Amino acid sequence: HASVLPAWADMQRAQRGAAFFLRYLPACGACLLHLSLVGGYAAPRIARVLACGGALGGSTSPRGLDRAYRRLLETAQMVAEVMSAPDAMMPLHGAGWRAVLRVRLLHASVRARMKKSDGCVEVPINQEDLIVTQLAFSAVVVDGLERLMPEVDLDTEAVEDFLHLWRIVGHFMGIEDELNVACRSLADARVWLQSLFAHLVHPDNTSRQLATATLQAMELRPPRRATFAQLANATRVFQGAPLADALGIHASEASKERDANAYVDGLRRAARWSSALVDPATWLGRQLVTLTAHAFCAALRHQLGYKSLYEPSGARGASVSSSVGSFDHRRDGDGLEDGHGIEAEVCPAACPMASAASA
Repeated sequence: HASVLPAWADMQRAQRGAAFFLRYLPACGACLLHLSLVGGYAAPRIARVLACGGALGGSTSPRGLDRAYRRLLETAQMVAEVMSAPDAMMPLHGAGWRAVLRVRLLHASVRARMKKSDGCVEVPINQEDLIVTQLAFSAVVVDGLERLMPEVDLDTEAVEDFLHLWRIVGHFMGIEDELNVACRSLADARVWLQSLFAHLVHPDNTSRQLATATLQAMELRPPRRATFAQLANATRVFQGAPLADALGIHASEASKERDANAYVDGLRRAARWSSALVDPATWLGRQLVTLTAHAFCAALRHQLGYKSLYEPSGARGASVSSSVGSFDHRRDGDGLEDGHGIEAEVCPAACPMASAASA
């Protein structure tokens, strides 16, 4: 039920989980790009879904790279809205809840289009795919922080709260309750990751094309304005040489410039500074958590011109709440085969995200 908070959800834990992310914001953002997204392309099934979504289609033309960069910013805005306030994930009025529901609607439109295409032998964006995505935004980020800052002992309780936040997100994203268990603890999450990695990760040409195009889309652009060699080097640091090589991000690309390590070194310095200053255990740290959340959202809205797939206010926000209210009482599974009630009743043509997804 998209408008009902599950009984196990603890919003205080979710708030502490958001504070953990904001404390390490520069490093977490890099983890999401280099490990969660580019690393996620190593699963061909996930790569095909992202390519079908339109903007991350692997095009290296100037227009294609601009569209890919904008989609990356829009995804970052969704994350920003989830982290934006203590009540961000409260149904019907939370900015994060609205952003997550828009992603779910986008999934519905992409799913419907892929099911009509030739060669589709399984339900796209199914429960396993959603769990992979949930883990990519949660446990994979924690692993990335540990790789980037091996000298830092992450707060175990804060890490568990961060996973709890993404378990709540997974609920609203459409993961069925009996399957929404991967983020119950970091130990559980890592077991799930090992199992999923073993049978999903087999990079193909589409994987390599998307990985290269995504790094090219970020080249010399905000927030870090890193060169391609610096981005490639960071990808190899986060992923490790074997996976990066399989994705076509080779050491030769990462070492073309003398200062290829400057980007990663900057991330480490920024992470150490933010960890020390944005400490939720102190009064100043708590104020900085709030300011960081507001600045994160404001910067992305400004960069996107206040218009994106995940715009949290105005008519679009109202339309999501009213749509959920009208669909939530229906029987799950009406219309689509994967058992998501809200998506079953949504006509892709009427979805405010569908036209952008298919563009």
